[in-house]
Amino acid sequence: MLPLEIENHLLQNFSLRILSADGVSGGDISQAYRLSLKGGRTAFLKANSSAKPAFFESEVEGLTALRDSGVISVPGVFAWNATVPQYLLLEWIEPGEPSAKAQRTLGRSLAEMHQIEQPYFGFSHDNYIGATPQVNSREEGWPAFFLKHRLGYQVELGYQVELGTRRGWFSSEIDELYTQAYPSMKCELESLEVAPSLLHGDLWGGNAYWGKSGPYLIDPAVYWGHREADIAMTELFGGFAPEFYKGYNEVYPLDKDYPRRATLYNLYHIFNHCNLFGSTYVQRARELLKQWC
Repeated sequence: MLPLEIENHLLQNFSLRILSADGVSGGDISQAYRLSLKGGRTAFLKANSSAKPAFFESEVEGLTALRDSGVISVPGVFAWNATVPQYLLLEWIEPGEPSAKAQRTLGRSLAEMHQIEQPYFGFSHDNYIGATPQVNSREEGWPAFFLKHRLGYQVELGYQVELGTRRGWFSSEIDELYTQAYPSMKCELESLEVAPSLLHGDLWGGNAYWGKSGPYLIDPAVYWGHREADIAMTELFGGFAPEFYKGYNEVYPLDKDYPRRATLYNLYHIFNHCNLFGSTYVQRARELLKQWC
């Protein structure tokens, strides 16, 4: 059931009256609902009573950045609240199928977005990658940004002490592997000539939404970085068809050495999953690190 405080907040602050609310699947972090609104509109609402400050505000800013690129479709934003009760009300997109045409369209659109050069590495504000804070402090160089604000920050979280006990996943073994791998990773990044692109930032299969009218991107963790980081994550957990990559390469072909760097960029997401979910992902982190030792 939709919390009454959200229903009242929508009515009092946005003059939106809810006629019905049905629970739907909406990810691992938030509760999700399909709302019928007075006036005939249908909307999608995400709510999170324990979200960190400005959680949905960051998502709105990310959706806005993607939309403003002019080449990526995202759901329209109807309303949101950055304080308790935190929620985000979006346009309801009728579901469709991930057809070959839709996959190729999304690949081409993403490539067009990646071709738009941005002013620096980072972003105008910090945001979240899942439930983890994501640091987007400005850097002029990609190696410094990725090693410090992506891998380095996740390592700090791995060491973090909570309630008197160490999180534990970043063990002495992982620490040793990371120390051995770091020079090779740093050398690889410093060998690149990288222009900053707007990235979705969390582009696993669940964040590509296949609507009746075409593909959409949802749940962004945007920043300005190396475009290969977006493509690498599409391969981490699957969900994208060969037509997606065909469409991307038709517009903006990937470098021949991209597959090697994909393991490096996906370390960020595996480290984040270790911090979020614990030991389940430690073996994957170990395997990726060994490729750089």
